[in-house]
Formats: sequence, structure tokens, C-alpha cells
Amino acid sequence: MNKRLITITALLCFSLTSWAFDKAAYYSSANGKKGQSLKTALFDIIKNPNVTSYDGLVEAYKKTDMRADGKLRDWYSNITNYTWSDRNGNQSEGAGWNREHSVPQSWFSKGNPMKSDVVHVIPTDCYVNNRRSSYPLGEVGTITYKSANSYSKLGSCRTSGYTGTVFEPNDEIKGDMARIYFYMATCYEDKISSWGNNVFSTSKYPGLENWVINMMMRWSKSDPLDGIELARNEAVQEVQRNRNPFVDFPGLEEYIWGTYKDVAFSASNYRNPYDDGTLQTTIASFAQTRVTLEIGDTFTQTVTTNSDGEVTYESSNTDVVEVDARTGRVTALAMGIATVSAVIAQTDAFASAAASYTVQVTDGETPGPIPGPSGNEYVKVTSEPSDWSGTYLIVYEEDGLALNGAKVSDDNKISVAINGNTITVTDATEAAEFTIRSKADGYSIRGTDGKYIGHTGSKNELGVSASDDFTNTLSLLDGNAVIASDNYQLFYNKSAKLFRFYKSGQQPIALYRRVEADGIAEVNSEETTRQTDIYDLAGRRIQRIDRPGLYIIRGKKTFIK
Repeated sequence: MNKRLITITALLCFSLTSWAFDKAAYYSSANGKKGQSLKTALFDIIKNPNVTSYDGLVEAYKKTDMRADGKLRDWYSNITNYTWSDRNGNQSEGAGWNREHSVPQSWFSKGNPMKSDVVHVIPTDCYVNNRRSSYPLGEVGTITYKSANSYSKLGSCRTSGYTGTVFEPNDEIKGDMARIYFYMATCYEDKISSWGNNVFSTSKYPGLENWVINMMMRWSKSDPLDGIELARNEAVQEVQRNRNPFVDFPGLEEYIWGTYKDVAFSASNYRNPYDDGTLQTTIASFAQTRVTLEIGDTFTQTVTTNSDGEVTYESSNTDVVEVDARTGRVTALAMGIATVSAVIAQTDAFASAAASYTVQVTDGETPGPIPGPSGNEYVKVTSEPSDWSGTYLIVYEEDGLALNGAKVSDDNKISVAINGNTITVTDATEAAEFTIRSKADGYSIRGTDGKYIGHTGSKNELGVSASDDFTNTLSLLDGNAVIASDNYQLFYNKSAKLFRFYKSGQQPIALYRRVEADGIAEVNSEETTRQTDIYDLAGRRIQRIDRPGLYIIRGKKTFIK
């Protein structure tokens, strides 16, 4: 798969899996702003972060800076494997870690909330951190110190505009550091006039000295966002209730200080100015998981692109829906399932790409409850399905508890026996099942008692309704299931011993999906799937699945690993 196709696929997945946070709404007050006005509008949105205490940063790092192996992420050294207790060892590199103010706290006189802002206070090796001291970040000419593997350097500045000693972070985090400094100049634009040190300017705008702006814009462009930085931004919001807009909108610095500063910002229709030769498609409206139509209905979704390649639309099942190849207009012909795809042709500048959504056609009758499969176990969801529809247990794994029905009382849990990533079916666990079904804008979650769950109002509560009144979004974050509704997320409260919707601060949950009787796991399968009603995304029936990918099995999009 070529790089540009991977890019559009990633964009599609991101649109589908983003949780309750509504980026367009969060930044809506900045819409239409430019340059200096945009910077101040963003300041008004992210100012006054609800920071933890300085001591509380150690616990916060478990959310913001934990490596995949459970060790601490070290920003300044690449030879360390620190646990949370390996602190304050300064004898040599690798002896211990501490909390590093990427903007030295002496610059702002150890003032709050900057002292404890987890966006810029990062975990680093003590010894390397002390070599950095309070020197500005920069690009080193003559090296006077370097950490192991030359990961970090100290020496004379070779960047035009400054001649003193500077500390140079590794290339793989230069973009991260640049976006942190853009954040600091924005979040604290009412305070930076006294910070100085040849880095921050004496005025709110531009907020940074020109040499710093030029260098860090170069860093940001050469070291673009990755999954680690995106996940850290989500964790920052959980910890202190604000975000880094320069992570949410790659290239945003160009709209404030660069070539786009005379272009009005739009949170809902943002264009990354650094995406020169990468195909960008506006697919937020196109990438719905499922659209339900009645026979005879019509429906149109289109993809817009900055490529000059022709966009054509096609159906995987022309007996179910007819698609106008030019306009994307869909006409429902007969009951069934079809995938509607938009295909963007390759040009000299852009590779081909595609995006799709699923159409279900009904006869207009009100559908009854979806019966659960007659399998004998539930398997943990560990990768994003294309469609979450199915039968699940909602589980707090540490104590082996599942949400037991759509109940608001304290007694809304049941014990389950977890063996690896599997829970075996019993009569009790079947009673705790929830049926998840797709809607136009999310999912409904229905218990075996016929009642639906979600959140409404402004309190930490589990809403229950006899009708389908709630809309939930589902995704995975750091291996945990995110069920979000009305800007709240379903958690387990360990002290109160109940499941309930909260903003944050409680225990994450997992989803275990019921496996069908014939052994096909709707989410994960390491086995070859035997013959059944299986189609590829082009609508071709196939006899056997012999490679990982996305298929349509019994009318459902299914990812087979």
C-alpha cells in the first residue's frame, strides 16, 4: 500500500474512532480569526489550565508519558528504562529521572500554573537535564557535551539570530518541542513579557523572538505529529482540562506567524499547510459507519479533495443500491448491505486513494431486537472494528466485574471470570449482555431488559431510557474501550463500586464481544475463516479468507487479523 493511500486510510480511521471530544466545537470561538487575533482567541480557549500539583506530575506521567512496555518515556536520553521510583539520580546518565521544565522555571520565577503544566514539564534523565541547565533550545555548532548515542547535545548556537550556548534535543522530538513552545507562547501570552532569555518576546504577539519562530517552525515541519504525541494530547486533557492546539491542528503555527497568517482559521474545515504532496480529503461527513435507507430512498455523500484526480463512486452490490458514479447519489433498490466507495484517480502529483461507508437497506418496517449469536465465549476487543454493532459485555478488568444491565442503582455489576482475553458464557453473563447497534451519528447500547444507556444532563450518572434516546461514540484508547456520550465517558468508580458516566478520573473499561458459534470472531481472528457468505469490499464473493483485511461477512464489515 502506498504512503498516500495509508494517509487517507489513517484519516478515515481517525474520523471514525475519535471519542467524545468535539474538536470543532472546542475551538469554534477561534473560527474566522487570523494571525495575532487567532493567537489571542486560542489563548482564551486554553488559558488557566487546571494543573495538578508539582508533586502530582509524577502520577500524571503514568497517563501522559508511559511507554508501551510500562516504563517511563525519557525525552532527553534513549538508553534509559526507568520505573516510576527511579528518581533523582544525578551521578551519571541512566541513574535517575526528574521533572524537566522545557521552558526553564527560572525564566518565569517558578510561577504557577506554568510550574506544573504537564504540557511542557516532561520526564527526563537527571544527568542530561542538569547539563541542559537553563540554556535555550537551539541548534548546536561546536559541541561541548552530548548524551549517549549523541541523542542530546549542548554547545554554541549555529542558528542565525542567537550566538550563546544552546541545548539541542534529538531530531525525533524537535517537532514535539516546537509545538510545546508554540503552546506556551499562546497559553501564557498574558505572562510571557517578563520571561525573556532571548526566546520569548516582550509582547503578546509574536510572543517568541524571530529566530526562535523560524527555527521551531522548521522543526515542526520536519518532525510532524505521530501517534505518541496525539495520545499525549488526549492524556493532557484528562489531566488538566486543556489541550495543545498545535497538536490538534498540524501546521497551525503558519496561521499565526507564517505564510497563512492572513488566512482565516476554521476548526471544522482545517487545511494543514504542510501537506504539500499528500492527498487530503474532507471525509468527516463521508466516513459514516452505516447509513440506513428504505427501499426507494436516495442519499448523497461526496468527497472533496485537493487533488485534480477524478473522483468516482461505486457500489459493492448493485442489486442493493445504485450509485451515480459522478455525483455519488445512492438509490436504495432492495433489502441488503452494500459498501459505497469513493475512488480518487492517480495523477502525476497524487497517488490513488479510496474511502467508503456502508449502506443498509430495509423494507421500512421497524426492526426488532437483534438476537445475540449462539456462541460460548466473549473475546476482548483489542483493535478497532469498522462497525461496532454486536453483542458485548462491558467490563472493569482489574476486579473482574461487568455492567449488569441498564441500571442506575449501586447494584449494577456482576462478577465475571476473565481468562486471558476471554470470558466464558454463563446464564448470568448472558443477562449482562448489551447489544450495540449503529445509528446515523453513533451507536445505541441496549441491555437485555430492552433499556438503553447513555448520558444526559450535567451530572456523573448512567442514563437509562426505555427508548433509543442516547447517542454514544465508541473507540479504543491505550487499549481501553471508550464509550462516550454527551461529553461524558463510561467508567467504573472503584470506591463507589459502580459503573457510571464521568468526565474523567475513574477506572477505564474494556469491551468483550461475543464470538459467533462457528468460531468467526467479529473483531479478531488468527484463524483462516471457513466458507460462508463472505465478500470483499468490491462485492465479489470469495470462498476462503487467507489473508488479513476488511471483509463483509453476513452483511457486516469485519476485520480479520
